[in-house]
Amino acid sequence: MNNSLSKKIINNESVYFKNLQRVRESKKMTQIKLATEANLSQQSITYYETGTRTPSLEAAVKLAKVLNTSIDYLVGLDNKL
Repeated sequence: MNNSLSKKIINNESVYFKNLQRVRESKKMTQIKLATEANLSQQSITYYETGTRTPSLEAAVKLAKVLNTSIDYLVGLDNKL
């Protein structure tokens, strides 16, 4: 696990939550569809988007991959979608 990336996600949680939902909605994906494609539960997606929980690095990578974006974008380190 890349500890510096985990720290970036933790330090930029509120940006991550907002960007995750923004990107998902821009792709016209439901939480259920995103969860299915990322092999996560729909409840996990809800938790991540509301800030109730922080995704593991593994989950963050899966979500970025399914959404065809970077973790850097999701955590606010890059402004290119």
